[in-house]
Amino acid sequence: MPEEVIEILAEIRDELKDDKPRIKFLSKKDVKKLLGYSDSTVGCIFRRKDFPSITLGKSYVVEENAFIEWCKQKRG
Repeated sequence: MPEEVIEILAEIRDELKDDKPRIKFLSKKDVKKLLGYSDSTVGCIFRRKDFPSITLGKSYVVEENAFIEWCKQKRG
């Protein structure tokens, strides 16, 4: 590869690293690990109307920050 292309790719990589934070999604398995609940309990949580889950394909996920906020509301 020409040196110029390598430099451009390195610049793009650095820009992507410093870009705004990425959205991180948690799966049912992630939530199960975090909360220590059973599969069926986590499944019920993901189906609650007040839980901020979304469907991606055939899987339920929850955005990490939305999950944290939901946990704070339930605790308080």
